Amino acid sequence: MSAAGISTERVKAFLEAYAAAFQRQDKISPEVAQARVIWALHGEGDRPLYEFEATYTLAALEGELKIVQVISENEQPNFRGVMRERG
Repeated sequence: MSAAGISTERVKAFLEAYAAAFQRQDKISPEVAQARVIWALHGEGDRPLYEFEATYTLAALEGELKIVQVISENEQPNFRGVMRERG
């Protein structure tokens, strides 16, 4: 086991740099965790496009956090809506 295992603070720091909101973390083992985040995507001129939720499975591999799985249940409908608006 690596000394730099999974901690809530480490997962939040890893994902919050990119996500609009960190919802929760569930620790699966000392080196594996799942985290749920909300993404807020913006377009030209920082215009809000849409938000979606995603669940990430992260693992501490060789001392670094790595995303090993992503599940997003509501991104595609939001993305399609933006594309329909653009014509």
